[in-house]
Amino acid sequence: MDYSIGLMETIVIFAAGKGTRMREITDSRPKSLIKIHGKPLLQYALESTLQHKFDRVIINTHYLSEQIEEFIDDFRESHPSFSEIILEYEETLLETGGTIKKLTKLYDLGEKVFTLNSDIIIDAIGNPFEDMNNMWNKGKMDMLLLLEATERACGYTGFGDFNLEADGRIHRHGEPPYPYMFTGMQIVNPQKIAQNSGDIFSFKEYYPQLGRLSDMLELRALPMQGDWYHANAPEDVLEIERRILRSIKL
Repeated sequence: MDYSIGLMETIVIFAAGKGTRMREITDSRPKSLIKIHGKPLLQYALESTLQHKFDRVIINTHYLSEQIEEFIDDFRESHPSFSEIILEYEETLLETGGTIKKLTKLYDLGEKVFTLNSDIIIDAIGNPFEDMNNMWNKGKMDMLLLLEATERACGYTGFGDFNLEADGRIHRHGEPPYPYMFTGMQIVNPQKIAQNSGDIFSFKEYYPQLGRLSDMLELRALPMQGDWYHANAPEDVLEIERRILRSIKL
């Protein structure tokens, strides 16, 4: 494939974390390989990308990376027509922003790239990839976040992340709880991320009223419709399985 023209549609799946909150499970396996109804979380993430025409999927790895490599080998064999999958090992955890900055030096990511956390399951009404792609405006946006109503989130223990305005702007004015939380899925302009002076940094640095670089980029968001699941603690696994089973029966 020709990476030089910058027209490839890329998604980066973050799978490098140690999952310390789930230590009793992740002592022996990466968090992204925790199974929900017998299927690893990473497989849910990969299968979700079939909703959009991605040319390549880049997965960053670190903790117990050899297990992810084995899983991907098996996945490729059972899905021969799947998009190209590239594994990028990180000797040191770079966090979300640092990973994208590193990847801009290795690949032509163009003017936008999707990113997705590997410890979530998004069961949306409609197609969130297409909804985000249709809303993306490279002249007015550097980040586009997918949000879920805080009260609907499964496996989320916070008080929400943002208020959302009708034009897609987000902010954290006022006291929590906030009505929306970040789902772990977004579009970013990798070239803007690569301008960060650090090598290890999170996207959170750019979030309004939260990060030290909150005025540097233009952020927008859109809410999803449907269910969102996060494997944040061991007890979440059973709750996610229960809710998914209930939704199937409905």
